Amino acid sequence: MLDEATALFVRTLSKRLDLRSATAATQFLNTHLAARWEILDRVETLRRGPELKGVLLLTHVDDRPYRSPERELVLLADPEDVPVEWIASKLAELEPLFGEDTYCVLEPVYPLVPQLRAAGFGLAKLALGGRVRDVLGALDRRAPLDVDGLEFAQMVVEDVDFVIAQRSEFFRLRPELGFGSLDLTTEQQAKIDAAVRDSLLKRLAEGLECSWVIRSGGERLGAFGLSPYFDHPIYGNVAGIDVMLEPEIQGNGVGRAAYATMMKRAAELQIENIRGTTSNPAVVHMAVGMNRQLNGWFFRRRGPYLPATAFDYPHVARS
Repeated sequence: MLDEATALFVRTLSKRLDLRSATAATQFLNTHLAARWEILDRVETLRRGPELKGVLLLTHVDDRPYRSPERELVLLADPEDVPVEWIASKLAELEPLFGEDTYCVLEPVYPLVPQLRAAGFGLAKLALGGRVRDVLGALDRRAPLDVDGLEFAQMVVEDVDFVIAQRSEFFRLRPELGFGSLDLTTEQQAKIDAAVRDSLLKRLAEGLECSWVIRSGGERLGAFGLSPYFDHPIYGNVAGIDVMLEPEIQGNGVGRAAYATMMKRAAELQIENIRGTTSNPAVVHMAVGMNRQLNGWFFRRRGPYLPATAFDYPHVARS
């Protein structure tokens, strides 16, 4: 069953990605699904003859560092023949099990948005990707930026406490943009802070010079950086991106200047792709102008949700 579900996953991704190696992608996705299988609560399958056409997996509560405890609903289907009616019936059957803390990442090639909404899910985040060269091209076509008075300095160990405090305060004030909970406990916040610290220190120790702080007159006003992953079995040389700005420098093109700095460094590091999730409408708006591509819909049972206009995010067939 695990291998068959993995094969559906590979076929689905092949609809929107040029996979570098089907073998490497299969091994990676098999490991990804096996982790869900270890905490599996419910599995539903649809076969037509011997062929697996659809799978629904519902996990037990998963408590990972970057989000509050939630259950995950995994939907996999034959991308050439998505069994929409069967999936809708199973969602209705399983709905009493979902509770508030269930999420689902929906592949954009599956026409299942109405069915998830009918089951009480709302769109909480967009998973976005993009080619570094395309983002750089979009930035080069925009008007030059003026960030006089601000310094983009390479991050050092002494900046880490500031970055952690800034992130914690930002998500305390805007919890709807965070990790899935509006009421993180002290223990959960401490776990997130520890994970962020470990990630930043590891990145600095690697010496890749891909993390920055924004200063003005010696005062720190923001931070941004890349999280590189080289030779990813699906995305190649890929990086996550992160930008945090204090309110006084928001809305003045500083975010776009930070993106430009990161993309130029990404090109120097031979990073081909960027990817990540966001629930920030301002980031979604900026992503459209940077040729960011839709990689998936991130649905949750509990809001708050992105505005309905987020469903209009442009689809890009392949990346």
